[in-house]
Amino acid sequence: MDPLEPSSFNLQTTKIASGRRYQYCDQVPMDYKHGETPVMLLVHGFPELWYNWRYQIGPWVHRGWRVVAPNMLGYGETDKPEDIALYTPLSIAADLAGLLDALDIKKPVIVVSHDWGSADAWAFSERYTERTRMMISYVIHDLISGSMKPDLKDPALTRSFTVPEMVEYADPNFLGYWLFFNSKDGAAKIDRN
Repeated sequence: MDPLEPSSFNLQTTKIASGRRYQYCDQVPMDYKHGETPVMLLVHGFPELWYNWRYQIGPWVHRGWRVVAPNMLGYGETDKPEDIALYTPLSIAADLAGLLDALDIKKPVIVVSHDWGSADAWAFSERYTERTRMMISYVIHDLISGSMKPDLKDPALTRSFTVPEMVEYADPNFLGYWLFFNSKDGAAKIDRN
């Protein structure tokens, strides 16, 4: 695995039980033993891909870990459904469990997340406690209601927000870039610069 060469990684695509297609990097150590080798699930944030974990994958594989790093829903070659309800943390947590099922990973995994992927990782870790060995999150800012750790009873996790609603709900000072990305001239300004 060469962090500067994406083709040196084992990229795969699979359809999970929900019918959605996920692209993921799946690296196994030389002495891999199915069902025995520990597994690390890496969950990226925005605007990232599995490739953002390229410097972390190799060292963990060399230490004897299987590392699975999906492109999250809506990213890369993973499906991009139009139904925004499929992008809630609980829905994506179910997809992560579905990916582990598709890969026949039964033992609890260490979930490592970054940025926006942390809401999905926390939802996975709370909803699927029996599948979570440990949860590690790297978050720069408290994104949801002053704390990135979701409360599964919070209706915000089960409904979809418009971009302006999410910016207001979370933190307008921090998420203002969302409004820019969704503005009529945002894409044109990015292309010009």
